[in-house]
Amino acid sequence: MSHDASGQQGRGGPVGRGHIVLIGLSGGGKSTVGRLLAVTLVLPFYDTDALLAARAGTSVPALLRADEVRFRAMEEDALADVLAAPPGVVATGGGVILSPRNRAALSSCPACRVVWLRAPVAVLAARLSVGKGEDRPLLTGDDPVARLAALAARRDSLYRACADLIVDTDDLSPPQVARRIGERVASG
Repeated sequence: MSHDASGQQGRGGPVGRGHIVLIGLSGGGKSTVGRLLAVTLVLPFYDTDALLAARAGTSVPALLRADEVRFRAMEEDALADVLAAPPGVVATGGGVILSPRNRAALSSCPACRVVWLRAPVAVLAARLSVGKGEDRPLLTGDDPVARLAALAARRDSLYRACADLIVDTDDLSPPQVARRIGERVASG
């Protein structure tokens, strides 16, 4: 088992020159940290949400609003394509772990290192400016913070099951998170 700085356990797994896959809820910093980490490690950067939007010719929020089931199927294809590409840093959508196919792909990827960027709901909500006009279809409604908390409650065990490494990001800047991941991946 691998551990984070506070002793939290992930699923454990091999270390190698393969993909570093960032998972976690919206607001966790996957895209921002992923770009920084890719530059630091001189690896390509892949963003599954950006790939989906480019393929569909529309935004991720529009895709989710139109047909979440179709979106999740497209997300499965995007993750499979990225995992088949040359090793790099991968930022995934927050719900990527909902699919059994995606979880299987992550757990069976021999050279992948899956990193859960974790933060408390209050921190995520502040980062997302929840309730302040952000286009987050899964958080719309009367109480977006409660919706975010419900997503966290439903997904946390799935993130934990997929993660080789858990990084608590609430007290760290994106460059600090990228540095921590780089150090942990390098040290095994």
